[in-house]
Amino acid sequence: MALAALLSATPTAWAGEEGTFVGGGADTQVGVVAGAGVVGQSQAELDLRYARGPFFLRFDADTTLAYGDGGAQLVWTPPEWAMAQVGGDTWRGRGGILNPQVGYEDWDAWLNPLPTWSVMFNAATPGRILGAELERSLSEDMHVFAWAGLDIDWAGSWNGRPPGVGDVPGFGVGVRGELESFSTWSGVFAVPSDGFYAAVYTFDLYPADALTLLFDGAAGLSAGAGFAGGQVVATVLPEGAVSPVARAEWVVDPGGRALGGWAAGVPAGTGSLGLRSQPLDPLILMLEAKASLGDGELHPGLWLGVELVRPEPAPFSIEPE
Repeated sequence: MALAALLSATPTAWAGEEGTFVGGGADTQVGVVAGAGVVGQSQAELDLRYARGPFFLRFDADTTLAYGDGGAQLVWTPPEWAMAQVGGDTWRGRGGILNPQVGYEDWDAWLNPLPTWSVMFNAATPGRILGAELERSLSEDMHVFAWAGLDIDWAGSWNGRPPGVGDVPGFGVGVRGELESFSTWSGVFAVPSDGFYAAVYTFDLYPADALTLLFDGAAGLSAGAGFAGGQVVATVLPEGAVSPVARAEWVVDPGGRALGGWAAGVPAGTGSLGLRSQPLDPLILMLEAKASLGDGELHPGLWLGVELVRPEPAPFSIEPE
């Protein structure tokens, strides 16, 4: 099983509110799935940030290599972020290509406990938004925000389609916060042209040093049909050399009328057991045994994830966390 080459750039940053950050990283997820063979993707990323006074710029560029039985395809995606922010400690405005921080994977994909993404992340969370966002801080740790613009991921893979084709108007509101006992990245959003309206919830709980529990999912309407789904992820010894991880997912979508069912790549549920290890500061290794339920059958698979990560400031600051 060959892994794509991984690339990492050394980050530099100034402490404090002002400065420049340059970073990079790469990851590979590759799996052997019953009925699909060897599938996966590799991604290289370049991150640039600049802050001076009330102004903050962020640019994240990604290149993805997707591979499967049909061969490999190089996908040049729009930037994950390409935005300018202006504001102070209480109010901030942003414009450009934004990523509303609603849903666990949209908060920080580098910290995902397993190499595969959740069903609701793929099927029922907002994509990248070409538009504007306004945020207000309620405290140092809690923030509310609202966004509006074109969802440039809604039509699926944009590779090969002209800009603007398939992009649809969307808007939403959310709350993000990281506290001592729990964190959340939750909100509601709408894509009226598709009749899609959803509430997305994420609660990351820390009941003990040896255990982290994640509750994450969505519920809503799509073209008049209702759906709901989510995941529970338990990570044991999250700060240990090796962390066992268990995940269970479920989807309620009668007849696949809202999300499309198995034909659209949406299983009725999944179950995973895995291991996550960070032997070196910039290196994360993940192993996942996963079974997906679709068309009344179980589809087992085995996934390997390799990430070269980089220290990175908070999403809207130049200060390292």
